[in-house]
Amino acid sequence: MIKKPITLLFVLLMVSSIVMTPQTTNSSTLDFTLEKRSQVAATDLDRITLNANVFPNDGLEEWSNTHQPSDFSTSRSEEVDLWLEPTIVFEGSHSMGIEARAMDTYHAVDVTFHRTSQYHYLNIANMTLDLEWYLDSIGTPVELDYVRMEVRLDYRNLYYYLGCETSYTNYTNNAYFEIAGPLQTWNHLHRNLTSDYLERFGELPAELTTLEWHIRTYTPLEYTRVFLDDLHVLNGTIPIFGGSINHADFEETTGWYIQYGFGAGDIAQCSDSHSGYYSMNLTALTFDDNAHASAYRQPKKLLSSDNQANLSFWWKLDDYVNPSNNVYARVQVNLENATFQASFYYYMFVGGSGGLPIILFGNNMKYAVNNFNVTDTWNFFERNIWEDFTSVYTTENLWVDSIEFEVINNADNARVSLLIDDISFAPSILNDMDYEHQNAVGEPIQGWEYPPGPDELTVTDFAENGNKAAKLTLVEDYTYLNQDLHKFVCDSTTELILDFDVYIDTFNQSSEDYIFFQLYFDEVAFSYVIANSSSAFEDELEGEGDANFILLQDTIVTGEWLNFKLDIVHDYELLTGSLPDTIIYSISLLAEAGDGSQLEVYFDDLYIYYDSAPSITGVEHFPEHPINTGNTTVSAMVVDATLETVVLNYRVDNGTWMVVPMNPVDSVQYEFNITALPAGTYVEYYITATDAFGKSTDAMDGVDYFSFTVGTPVVPPSPILPIVVVVIIAAVGVVILLYMFVLKKKE
Repeated sequence: MIKKPITLLFVLLMVSSIVMTPQTTNSSTLDFTLEKRSQVAATDLDRITLNANVFPNDGLEEWSNTHQPSDFSTSRSEEVDLWLEPTIVFEGSHSMGIEARAMDTYHAVDVTFHRTSQYHYLNIANMTLDLEWYLDSIGTPVELDYVRMEVRLDYRNLYYYLGCETSYTNYTNNAYFEIAGPLQTWNHLHRNLTSDYLERFGELPAELTTLEWHIRTYTPLEYTRVFLDDLHVLNGTIPIFGGSINHADFEETTGWYIQYGFGAGDIAQCSDSHSGYYSMNLTALTFDDNAHASAYRQPKKLLSSDNQANLSFWWKLDDYVNPSNNVYARVQVNLENATFQASFYYYMFVGGSGGLPIILFGNNMKYAVNNFNVTDTWNFFERNIWEDFTSVYTTENLWVDSIEFEVINNADNARVSLLIDDISFAPSILNDMDYEHQNAVGEPIQGWEYPPGPDELTVTDFAENGNKAAKLTLVEDYTYLNQDLHKFVCDSTTELILDFDVYIDTFNQSSEDYIFFQLYFDEVAFSYVIANSSSAFEDELEGEGDANFILLQDTIVTGEWLNFKLDIVHDYELLTGSLPDTIIYSISLLAEAGDGSQLEVYFDDLYIYYDSAPSITGVEHFPEHPINTGNTTVSAMVVDATLETVVLNYRVDNGTWMVVPMNPVDSVQYEFNITALPAGTYVEYYITATDAFGKSTDAMDGVDYFSFTVGTPVVPPSPILPIVVVVIIAAVGVVILLYMFVLKKKE
């Protein structure tokens, strides 16, 4: 009884193979579908250079003259003084002493002495002037250094040169008189002002408006010094000045403007340098008056946590004499944003006790640098301005307005000299960047103008990338926004890219509206026109005719983010006919919504950067194990703003290299199909990408070529054989069943 169930189970299992065994078919190569991209890939910030030094003359090698470094603004005190002199006197107890001394021929020193407020005297009848003058010293008295007295009658000037000569000639409103007199003795000036005026201008004056003395000196290190005493001015017989009348005896300073004296400040080219040929020497020298010298630049750069920049330079405390805590050398960084202002002071030297000045105001901070007060050696300064600030205050962004190197001397008979060389401060080329560190939504965008920024350009959370972007809104209005690029060098080798995303929301194509960026070069300007509804924008362009702009859109696209990566160098060549060898001064954003129009446009990820050689990633072939009955697809991701060619280099069985262009699938994906190859073929390959600047990249598998060997397909069993086997097994099963349950039973 047991045998029958077991036999039945065995038969059923054999029959069940008909149901459970799958139907086997020939295998085939699957279709290779690449991922499609709907837009240009976001800028890869890891492969580009965003930063540039805002100090074009960073090594101090370029000088307009030996006392003016190129690309720096300078300020220096001039050695001048006015005082009551007790020893060189014509009458009474005092005369008025005036002196000036120039440090170099390029910076003349001026000093003026006059009434605190000028008196106007009408109804001039017969005006005469008498003055005692004593010319103590003068550098070059012929057509260079001078002492002169200026008398203004009506709207014309009478100039009296005392002990010096001038090459000026009389003309419509000015008359010149040379008054001779020996040095270092009292001389007397007597003039009939009415007669002098009538002789030179042919009519009588009606009013005295100005009476003053003016000293100018050019000759380096030579004092021009004069003493004045016993002034008398009579209108007929009526005294206007004389004795105690208007204090013309100079026994006191009452009624006269006495300019505070200053010591000498100098900025000079110095051969003692850290590198190159020159450094910058800042010197402040005093005898009994204040002195200062400073050289500075205005970076106008916006820092953030994503855009930090170290300020670095080499410095040397060259010399100091009789220092006190009122004598110091420092670098001053002036900072601000939409809500506050601050100055950070980094001291290299403070005289006296050597402690930092005590007084600070507002948000200002002070630091002693490494090697503080060390003399006669070159020292390196490097500070992260962003980190210094955010270690004390909290902010999203920080505007660096100016960086100033200065020496200040407020002590008697003192001197301080500081040398500066190799300056670097290199934040991003453009301020806007990705907008992620702007202030709150709706606030003005920081970076185009001084804080608090332009009202028409505001922060928005409608962005192509990240959480913030810029929204430009104009209603029947016009805007011009500008960023200084600090003499940005641009030549045929500079792969310089303007890259931005733009979304035009509202634009009146039937008005005279427009939006464009404009780049200002050394001798030319050109524009990228994002959108225009007429040719009216051409009136705002710098340059001539149609050759100075590129239209980025023939048909204006609205309601969609667009990306533009613009090759500035070759666009310059397109518009001017030659490759650039120049500098870029600035970039501007100009837009207008005309009468009855409103314009709304969004910007995101606005960059100018140096692009590198092409980037090649994701190199692969498919199938991974090719066979001789199908194609082999080689693919790669290639990124470059000015990409020109992508080629596949391959050879078969160590044969001749073949070079074939790869086909673009989208903006970054490239591929090439190698047709069927015989089984056993050994293939080696690599990919080369080249950009418009001739820079190329070879993508290899480490130091070797990529490679594969062509195989043969695995032949599947014939689909007929399994069917035959199943039929035979089924037939045997039927026979067994018939025997067990039918034939044997009959027996």
